[in-house]
Amino acid sequence: MSPIRTIKFTLVASLAVTTLLTGCQLGTGSGDAAPIVVGVDLELSGSGSEAGRAYEQALTLRVEQLNEQGGLGRPVELRIRDNRSDPGESERNIVDLAADRSVAGIITGGCNECAIKAAAAAGEQRIPLLALAGSDAITSPLADRPFAFKIATSPRENAGALLGALAMKRVRAFSMIRMDDTYGVEGQRALREAAGRVGMGMGQVVTLASDEKDLSGPVGRALRDNPSALVVIASAQQAAAVVTEARGAGYRGEIVLDPVAGGSLFQPAGTEGTTIAFSQTMVIDDIVATTPAKAMRLQWFRDYSTRFGDYSGLASYGADALTLLTEAVVRSEVDDTAPDREEVRRALETSQADGFSGSLRLTPENHSALMPQSLTLLSVRGGRWRLAFG
Repeated sequence: MSPIRTIKFTLVASLAVTTLLTGCQLGTGSGDAAPIVVGVDLELSGSGSEAGRAYEQALTLRVEQLNEQGGLGRPVELRIRDNRSDPGESERNIVDLAADRSVAGIITGGCNECAIKAAAAAGEQRIPLLALAGSDAITSPLADRPFAFKIATSPRENAGALLGALAMKRVRAFSMIRMDDTYGVEGQRALREAAGRVGMGMGQVVTLASDEKDLSGPVGRALRDNPSALVVIASAQQAAAVVTEARGAGYRGEIVLDPVAGGSLFQPAGTEGTTIAFSQTMVIDDIVATTPAKAMRLQWFRDYSTRFGDYSGLASYGADALTLLTEAVVRSEVDDTAPDREEVRRALETSQADGFSGSLRLTPENHSALMPQSLTLLSVRGGRWRLAFG
């Protein structure tokens, strides 16, 4: 069983971040109020550890900000467990965290198979769960997943953004390399359906195991027919390796990445010109902060970058999940010593916000928070992500 870590911050240096949710006003402090306890299940080791560490950093930073602002009226505590990128371990973590009645809800990470298992376990334990992974199977069928929510856009929504990128580049046919998991299957199906509706062809489809290191064979198979474009649905680390392998092999066609490949702001040599559909927050320093929401995202970008030396596109998902969950707790509770998990779930179902990732909206009919219009197209220029058409 993985060890549990409790993180609590009650006094930190001032971090000027505007409150996330409409109607949440900054207070004078949390005093001696009982803490809001949030369970966290992340892939801190194993194949998904790069993403898991980014989520952990974002969550701990956001806890500092919430506690320093005092707007919740209560401090926030995180109880973090490592699922080791193992769905079975993730399931056990959910059960153990749910057994602690002080835990109001759980955030789980970007490992799709882990999140699917976690969502099922959360339903059985009747505890709200917010996933940072994007698979539709986390929240559907909705009748079987009333306690499961997620931040990221769904494969069908992502397919629309990817197809738009391909159409703008006048691509008529493409090949695909995708991760060998539920999200990869969903992404392939969604993109094939979307492409079929506009008469765009899909050629070779090659799958990658999460721990696959030698990419020369899979990339070679995907490029066998020299497609005009290559779509990659893979983690940030593996997607970058695919791109560098393809360019090293002499491929000069378009390469477009699914949002699941969002990661570091700075990209390795050999990835110039690569396109991704992702949240605008990744490049918010390129954008004039003309609204309070954009100013908030820019401040988050700066805070995270200053603290950790780089910006991860995944960070905003973690921050949004924490703020949505803690706000739902505050709106749902009368007795702060024993969270009513059903009421927290009901509060989550009516959450709306200008989030760090973009516009967020949850309803009883839709448990996927990030609105698809929050996605934009970015490209690698000068070794980092920039607005594709900025």
